Amino acid sequence: MTTPPLHRLTNRDPDTRRGDCAVCGPRVRIEEVKSSNGRSKWRCDSDTNPRRLRRLKKRGLPNITQAQIDTALEKQNGICAICLNRAATHRDHCHATDKFRGMLCHQCNVVLGLVYDDPDVLRRAATYLES
Repeated sequence: MTTPPLHRLTNRDPDTRRGDCAVCGPRVRIEEVKSSNGRSKWRCDSDTNPRRLRRLKKRGLPNITQAQIDTALEKQNGICAICLNRAATHRDHCHATDKFRGMLCHQCNVVLGLVYDDPDVLRRAATYLES
């Protein structure tokens, strides 16, 4: 059995979430991963990175491809699909169907989680705010 190549990062830029990967090439998306001791590590966010795929499978997340993310970011001009104010850094998906919906900022992603992705709760909240 052959060992897959390591996706080592060089020249990482946490602000733009881009870096140069030894396997995938320059300017690929990178993601921050917190280790159990609280330290941050940055990894290539490529669909070919076996560490990323293992982590997603372990967490039970749907396998959202980099192409889907790039398409959503391009369509959304890199900003959150809900608030239209902040950078879209979180992948949003339907928990019932695992269907990828788009990219959100951290705050909007948390809001959806707090209301269990229930549109009725969000409508009532909007009515409350407008009254």
